[in-house]
Amino acid sequence: MSNLPSVLNMTITSLCISMLWISATGDWRESLKTYYRTDSEAARRKLESEILADSDCTEETLLNAIRKLQLWDAEASGIREMELRVGRRVDAVKNVTVSVPDQYDPAKSWPVVITLHGQGQSAGSMMQMTRAMLGSAADEHIIVAPQDLGPLGFTEPSEVVDQPRQLLISVRKKFHIDSDRVFLMGYSIGGHNTWMAGIMHADCFAGIMPLATPLQVIGNDMLYDVLTPNLRNLHTLFVWGAKDNLGQDGKPHPKGGNAAMARKLASAMRETCGDQFIGIELPDAHHGNVRPPPDEVKRWLSHKRVAWPLKILHRFRLPEQSDAGWVQAEGLKGKPLTDGIHTVKVKPGDDPQEAQKRRMSQEIGEILAIVDAPLKRNHPTVKIRTRRGKVHVLLFSDSLLNLDRGAVFFRNNTPVWNKKLTRDRTVMLRETFETWDFSRIPQIRMVLPPSGKKVTFGYPSKSK
Repeated sequence: MSNLPSVLNMTITSLCISMLWISATGDWRESLKTYYRTDSEAARRKLESEILADSDCTEETLLNAIRKLQLWDAEASGIREMELRVGRRVDAVKNVTVSVPDQYDPAKSWPVVITLHGQGQSAGSMMQMTRAMLGSAADEHIIVAPQDLGPLGFTEPSEVVDQPRQLLISVRKKFHIDSDRVFLMGYSIGGHNTWMAGIMHADCFAGIMPLATPLQVIGNDMLYDVLTPNLRNLHTLFVWGAKDNLGQDGKPHPKGGNAAMARKLASAMRETCGDQFIGIELPDAHHGNVRPPPDEVKRWLSHKRVAWPLKILHRFRLPEQSDAGWVQAEGLKGKPLTDGIHTVKVKPGDDPQEAQKRRMSQEIGEILAIVDAPLKRNHPTVKIRTRRGKVHVLLFSDSLLNLDRGAVFFRNNTPVWNKKLTRDRTVMLRETFETWDFSRIPQIRMVLPPSGKKVTFGYPSKSK
């Protein structure tokens, strides 16, 4: 009995030490929330150092903590207008109409439909049309209708081209969304914008649904077989009207109008995307009354993004268009394909369209990236074939490769790496801060420089 006070004191002391240890090991998780919320790079770098210095912050605990982040406030349900940033400039904002489900709870992630209106229409009218098309599913999704996104074109400047990705990042910051269930749709010119956004930002979406309008690029169908492979990992539902065959003068177009172009595009999509593509021609519909079949819309909404595809074939004009999920180019060799309308000198006897296609294809960048048997082999192979890109950045996770086994890397058939890969917590933090994509969390950042130079990992000293 005489030892009871000392034993009790020791117990209390041990309990206090344990509580302090638990509190200390929990601090970095609170710092993690602040890390994503701060706009100050200096403050973020300081937080980064503190987080990574904590002995409890391992690759596994950090990965789990990022996946379980709670960063969002409660939002009023219903339909309302707001402003969202679509770029890095202070004035880079868009007016959007947003529909928030009655049951919205920021504690869980929600699927999103982004919907683009036609020429002369409004975000509000597109919201009404979209909710009617989605039926009961409208109340199960956050719906975002931006006003005047685009017009997107393959030869538009980078600040225009990047609008869909920047809009999505803003939506991720405002609402707790499921980045593997983001769907994009649009009507008329909004349908064309949907095609272009899918082609240039395919890694962002689970599916696209362009309505009433085919992809409109230079030379009409000239680049269909060049650009449609970008969509091979996306679920695409394309619906158009058979009677959408009029020209701007209101008379039947001699080449069949939108309907004829839609058939050509559907053929190219079936060739390159297989069963990932559904094309439906409505026999009695013209341009203004195309409505997708409800059962096909339901099926479309059931898909999830292929977050870590084993094969990527991505073609792009600018480095800002080269991001394909886990691979992208930084810089181009030579000048990019010029902005705006592209014309070429045609030699006597040459077909003008073929000459233009040949020249444009030569100036378009390309990345082919293939992971061979990622989880079955002791030494999986990663093959990268590139055209026109200078430096290429590759991002990896255990969802794509067994990182403990490493891999053999080839670029343009030349081996560039055959060593162990080391997970990097800094990559996990910085990449997710840039994208707010907490469904796809990279763990390794590999930089492939021009031929003959050393492969590096992580970030240079002056990093983003």
